[in-house]
Amino acid sequence: MEGRVENEVDVVILGSGLASLCLARLLSLEVPGASVLSVDPAAGIARKVGESTVEIGAHFLTERLRLAELITSTQLPKNGLRFWFDDEEHSLTWAESSEDGPGAYSYWRSVQIERETFERGLLELNRAAGVEHLFGARTIEPLLGEDGALHRVRFEHEGRAREVRARWLVDASGVRSLLGRAVENLEPEERISHSACWTWFRGARRIDEFVENSLTRFSFGPRCISTNLLLNDGYWIWLIPLASGLLSVGLGYDHTRLRNAPKNRDELVAFLRSHRKLEQLLAGATPLEFGVLKNFSYRPRRYLRADRVAWIGLAAGFVDPFFANGIDLIALGCESVADLVRRERAGEGLDLERLALYERTLELVYEHFVLSVADLFHTFVSRELSFVRYRRDVHVYWDVYAWAYLAGRMFDKDFLPGLHALAVESQRRTRFFTDLLRHARDSLAARGLLTRDNRGRHTFNQLGFRGTPYVRFEQQLSHPPDLARCRRALEEIDVGCFLALCDVLFDADRSPVRRLLFETVDAVFEQLLDLHARAGGFGDGFWREAFPLLTASLRDRLASGGIAVEPPALGPETYPRLLPELLARIDDPAQQREVRRWFNQAPRLTDFTDLPPEGAHNPPWSVEHTPWLDAPPEFRSVYDILGTEWWNNPKTPFSALGKLARRPSA
Repeated sequence: MEGRVENEVDVVILGSGLASLCLARLLSLEVPGASVLSVDPAAGIARKVGESTVEIGAHFLTERLRLAELITSTQLPKNGLRFWFDDEEHSLTWAESSEDGPGAYSYWRSVQIERETFERGLLELNRAAGVEHLFGARTIEPLLGEDGALHRVRFEHEGRAREVRARWLVDASGVRSLLGRAVENLEPEERISHSACWTWFRGARRIDEFVENSLTRFSFGPRCISTNLLLNDGYWIWLIPLASGLLSVGLGYDHTRLRNAPKNRDELVAFLRSHRKLEQLLAGATPLEFGVLKNFSYRPRRYLRADRVAWIGLAAGFVDPFFANGIDLIALGCESVADLVRRERAGEGLDLERLALYERTLELVYEHFVLSVADLFHTFVSRELSFVRYRRDVHVYWDVYAWAYLAGRMFDKDFLPGLHALAVESQRRTRFFTDLLRHARDSLAARGLLTRDNRGRHTFNQLGFRGTPYVRFEQQLSHPPDLARCRRALEEIDVGCFLALCDVLFDADRSPVRRLLFETVDAVFEQLLDLHARAGGFGDGFWREAFPLLTASLRDRLASGGIAVEPPALGPETYPRLLPELLARIDDPAQQREVRRWFNQAPRLTDFTDLPPEGAHNPPWSVEHTPWLDAPPEFRSVYDILGTEWWNNPKTPFSALGKLARRPSA
């Protein structure tokens, strides 16, 4: 072996996976002249999962890393998240199953990434920009510098012993962290007991072959390029199309609930085909290699350290693939490191207050993703519950995190304390809703009604609750967020979701879009949060105090509108028939009409229209490289089709659905 070769670089990255490739690309763009080296024991890039993106990750790849050309010429656009439900025997066809998905393309684009081809393209771009990525490195030994000294990494590559010194050392080497011997950074996430297994199929059919568009069930864009999720009791199945024509199919499950999970490819294929929808879709398709990850959730102790050590990608923890947020976490980790390196090279030095703020941001984002899935897989079986959960999860994601990132404020030192306070408040409320969802699930199960809504219901998740969307700011996301209005929007979605879950619990209907009920709950929602904390859950003690509180609030609302009537005492029996009981207590026909109008109006929600809409950057898409698309998509969103304030149309959602249904799919 030749003598040791030594050199010095600005940043050494351990690992050459997606996180490493993305950080190297971002540094080459944001910190011109910075020298970057990555070392990886792997022989090269291979096929892997982690193929779906959501808006933060997609914006990071297309805009911040300037990879739009690479993506549109080699990958697939994503037509949102689409949920499918089933009966207990898994016997429903695609046409019979309830479906909750987008009716039109999202305003902000996301993508399906075939990791092997994408990472190879990114690797070529990085090497052309001067980044040194070394695969097949052996005996990699990171040595942390002390008292401000440079870090060192020793390794062997192509028969040479090398030692590299660097100011920044970034671990992107996955769960089996190459830095693990020096710094044990990961610990199991005890709140999550999830595992996954998967394969890829060649020759799978398109979902669109099995579902016909109609006036009440349509998709303005192919269903097959959505991330399609089949939701069941304690598990879910993903279907992600890849540009080459393969279909990524995987099983995510809570192993405390799905006891006999597949252990190999044959068992997985048999399990998938025991679901009638997948028997249809995979008939004649060929499965490829099998993968499995058990107990995959890890939390990091740190993301960033004052001695210029950082962790990104899987080395910085992992939550769960359900919401496709892995690339979001990569994006925010890379942005944090790159910004600190850039500022230091520009002469600002290492600002430890800024570093601590970035660390706190990453902690809060991680916690948000944990709370979105922890101990909730058993609620997935019910369309009624998943319908509500998804609308709130999306709202919080946009309102608290995506808006700040897309507007370029996620790394604004003065803005972050306010954002952190909003995130903490949203997580307090998420814990309330997690408990309420579990309570509602237990109630449905006790009544034998878990799957009562899983057949024949077709809803459009962009249209919110029956044409009343609580997310009304998608077009304004490039403007700096107003945290006071973001807080108010958070309060609004929580009132709507509480009412929707009361519908489930007490067999009522449409309360999230009833203005009188909305205002009744809104006035006392903070008290409901405190009551839940005192009661320790949603048992009888909670409702014994909650119903009188809500009745008093209803009385106050009516009095404020000049309606002098004693309302019925709210409870499980009166809640579903509140309007007729209320009207029966009013003698004046004019007041009856006023109460009926007030009850049936949609709630007045926060207005963002003073912020003028700004178009998302949506470059044209090539289709020559993929069999999934026959023609380039037009990417018309619901705003393009129905106008920027379509929810103010009094005929919505019926006119909305009619207009969309009459348009040809593209």
